Amino acid sequence: MTKKRIEAVNADLTELNQELETMVAERTMSLMALTVADRVRNPAAVIGWTCKRILEKEKVPEKLGENLKDVIDESEKLESIVKDFEALLKSKQSRFMYEDINEIVKGVVSIVEKEADEKKHKAFCKSCRSSS
Repeated sequence: MTKKRIEAVNADLTELNQELETMVAERTMSLMALTVADRVRNPAAVIGWTCKRILEKEKVPEKLGENLKDVIDESEKLESIVKDFEALLKSKQSRFMYEDINEIVKGVVSIVEKEADEKKHKAFCKSCRSSS
C-alpha cells in the first residue's frame, strides 16, 4: 500500500470511529432520557392521583385543599415536561441503519487483495473464503 493510500484508509477509519462514538453516545443519551422520563412520570402520576382522590373522597380544610390542588397542578406540569422530552427524543432522526457486514468485509477484502497482488503477496486462501 502506498503511503497516500494508508493515510486515506486511516482517515476513513478515524472518521468511522468518530461516527460510531457519536452514535453510541446518542443512543446512550436516549436510553437514559427515556429511563429518567419514566422514573419522573410514575411518581408524579401517583402523587397527582393521590391528591385528586383525597380531594374527591375526603372533606379537607380549605387551605389543605388549595395545597393539594397546587400539588396536582405541579404533577401535571411534570407529566407535560416528560411528554415534551419524549417528543423531542422521538423527533431526532436515528442514525442507525441496516448494513450487511458481509458486503462490507467483501469490499475490504477486495481492496487488500488488490494491494497484495500488486506486491506479489498472497493475502487470503481463496478456498477458505469460498466456504462462506
